[in-house]
Amino acid sequence: MKKLISIFISIILVLSVFTGCAKDKAVDEQSATNNAENITSSNKTTKEATSENTETSVKEEQSSTDQNTNTQSTTTDTSKTNTSSSSNNSSKPAEKPTNTVKPTPASTNSVNLDDVLNKAVFYLEKNAAAKDYKISDWDAIGLKILGQQLDSKYIMNKGETLGKEIDNYYMTDYARTILGVIVAGYDPRNFQGIDLVSVIKNSVTEDGKFKDTIKGGEDLVNCHVWSMIALEASGTDYDREKALKYLEGKQNKDGGFYIFAPYPDSDADFTAMSVLALTMAGRDSKSPAVSNALNYLKGKLADMEKDPTLQTAETLSVILEAIVAAGDDVKSYKINGKNIADELLTFREADGGFKHLKTGSVNEIASRQVVTALGFYKNNKNMYKELKFEKGNFYAGENKELPAVKIHNAYYDVKSGTAEFKALVENLDEVSIEILSGKDSYRDILKPVNGIAQLSKQLPDSEYDIIIKGTREGNVVYLYSTKLEKVNEKITASVRIESYDKNVLYNKDVTTGNVKVFDYDGASYTQGKVTVYSFVMKALNSMGIKSNVSYSYGAPFIASINDIAGGKFGGWDGWMYFVNGVDPGVGMTDLEVKAGDEILVYYGDWGIKPLEITLPGTASKVQTIEVSVKADGKGVAADVWVNGKKYITDANGILTLTIDEVGSLEVYAEKLDEKGKPMYVRSVKKVIVVK
Repeated sequence: MKKLISIFISIILVLSVFTGCAKDKAVDEQSATNNAENITSSNKTTKEATSENTETSVKEEQSSTDQNTNTQSTTTDTSKTNTSSSSNNSSKPAEKPTNTVKPTPASTNSVNLDDVLNKAVFYLEKNAAAKDYKISDWDAIGLKILGQQLDSKYIMNKGETLGKEIDNYYMTDYARTILGVIVAGYDPRNFQGIDLVSVIKNSVTEDGKFKDTIKGGEDLVNCHVWSMIALEASGTDYDREKALKYLEGKQNKDGGFYIFAPYPDSDADFTAMSVLALTMAGRDSKSPAVSNALNYLKGKLADMEKDPTLQTAETLSVILEAIVAAGDDVKSYKINGKNIADELLTFREADGGFKHLKTGSVNEIASRQVVTALGFYKNNKNMYKELKFEKGNFYAGENKELPAVKIHNAYYDVKSGTAEFKALVENLDEVSIEILSGKDSYRDILKPVNGIAQLSKQLPDSEYDIIIKGTREGNVVYLYSTKLEKVNEKITASVRIESYDKNVLYNKDVTTGNVKVFDYDGASYTQGKVTVYSFVMKALNSMGIKSNVSYSYGAPFIASINDIAGGKFGGWDGWMYFVNGVDPGVGMTDLEVKAGDEILVYYGDWGIKPLEITLPGTASKVQTIEVSVKADGKGVAADVWVNGKKYITDANGILTLTIDEVGSLEVYAEKLDEKGKPMYVRSVKKVIVVK
């Protein structure tokens, strides 16, 4: 009997993780045993997998979850085994919220839907207030979907706990956190320094699957589904078609989708979630994947009608969401002689909450799930797509500056066998680095020196992932994960940068082979080849020269260097470039670099020519020399600077200069208009050695 109970406990843990159930309360062994007795044939797939080997694999998948403690938090409250009633309501009375649901003419089965939703909102708000707004993200999402204003304590509580919990996150956890941050109005691209969106986006594998965790894993299809939903809700660009094809490849012949790769049996709840992801990413009800999934769900409703023990508020809720998201007719989905929305209302109680089973009592998880579904139904929209936030509205927490890690290098050099990492670091105590492959792993703690954290580590040739975590006061407050770019071959070219008023960088030899290029602020852009952009950013970053890159037009464009941005002189002036003295006529990311190329970046108008200066390499004191200044082969009247002293050439670009001092003389030419705007690109600096 004890072994049977242990198996049932494992089943519950499997369901809580692999169906994306976001349970808020600990599941102790006794309550798990009680729930196990209520498990119905809806769990047939899991029951068939209750061998000792299955238990072992479950424990490995859920290493952070003990069967006597909290279950791993994931992305939805749909749970087919939760029969316990809510016991967290405060005995202290709560006032009815004044921001009630906006009126709508919709009614269901002669019941006014607004009245139902207002009572449900009151139920959720009362529970939230009793917990001082330390509530599930799904409570917050449900309330926001119904137009409620969230108490600021919700996001403050979230900010306090995120850094302590994030080490154990699945991608489903990142996804629901993104949704929670969005409903609070904040930008999930920098929540206390953590770019939650990039964590998901950078977790994608070669076949288009979003990993189970930041360190890997490809068994949990629900991690992929909720990653897609979160990326879509945050308005993030990613390879949708690749992600869609991966998900569609997990559809069974019966039209259903499965959650966990080792047990590929269709699941009604997860099929509905998959429809949400498919439709958010561009598929509609006419696409085979969505159409077949909806037919499967209709069949499951028929099964539920035959066996009432299969009917739960959570399952009906997520199916209702899928129907609305796909734009299908809710009235055509019948169960117990009613359409699915009518049937869902039979789970409600007088206090506004909803039950998991009709024979049970009010349940928090069921209540928040139903609220979300009825929000979909009321608005006739996929409400995840309607979530809004203010871009750039980053959350730092109370009296704390946002941390920053500006990555400049992150690659593996095959020829030297070295993993390279370098970043500018602000407002962090330390940076931990984990470099992972299938065979080898390496971890180190980097203490920033003068605001720089860097690492150069000899490692065997392999494909590596890198995870960068920044900590402050013991909490993770910065997180970045990506593949280390594998650089097979490097080449060397020179880079010179001329501003309108001075030289910024003089003929620096730069060696690189990177196609993934980080800008000064740590944002990355991946090209198909090693380009001018690769060399210019490597030169700027290695010298610590501040720059700003704009991605407004898709490809990166250098908008400023040393805080000098385009349009300084009121025209089309800005940062331009030549290669080997020629204007290529294409963007920096379009031109591949060859070994020995000379790259010149300059500030000025498009089409101006670079000055060329000619003078002898050596001279003697009290010797007269001739300096020639030309542009495009023609003499130019220009200013010639010799060790800081200005001279002027004649109309033919000739300067006759008498040398009266010994030593090295630095000489260059420039020509500015009366406003200081370059009429030509400043010449290269040359040196005369006077003996």
